[in-house]
Amino acid sequence: MQTKEVSFSGKYVLCLAEGAAEREVMDMLLELDLLPFNREDLVGKKIQRRMSVSAVEEKFLSLSYKKPVVILRIIDSRKESFKLRRQYKDRFEVITVTTHPEIEILLILSKGDYKDYSKTKSREKPSAYCSRCYGYKKNQDAFSSYIMPNDLVEAIRKYSKMREFKDFSLRWLLNI
Repeated sequence: MQTKEVSFSGKYVLCLAEGAAEREVMDMLLELDLLPFNREDLVGKKIQRRMSVSAVEEKFLSLSYKKPVVILRIIDSRKESFKLRRQYKDRFEVITVTTHPEIEILLILSKGDYKDYSKTKSREKPSAYCSRCYGYKKNQDAFSSYIMPNDLVEAIRKYSKMREFKDFSLRWLLNI
């Protein structure tokens, strides 16, 4: 796991989440008060949709803030580039939390179906498995209606024990 120490204390957090499920997960963790920041610390008081670097720079980074801003990205790809222009890169810290392979892996773990999923892993994405087995339709269904908050937290713990993360993970972000 990543050893870099990051402090959110005394900072605003611009949280950019890849999709609706990632935003719901972050909202659930905020409601449980398990993150090292709260809704009042969020730029715009909410989890923002993922957007291009230029859109982030134009919409958020050109503004003046009373406190430093940390950009927190919640995405599933480890290879996605996010390079700020020179005028911003020294002023804004960027932290990328990966949910590889997909956030839906947490739903599979919470249902106790990881062993069954592992049999199809090479052929099927977690979202496709969730659609087939639970009726969960990515971008149509509310992720939070398929998983209880405490089950989500336990799934995050389980997943962090199953994998060695070389990057930041949801488990790293939790205050548990």
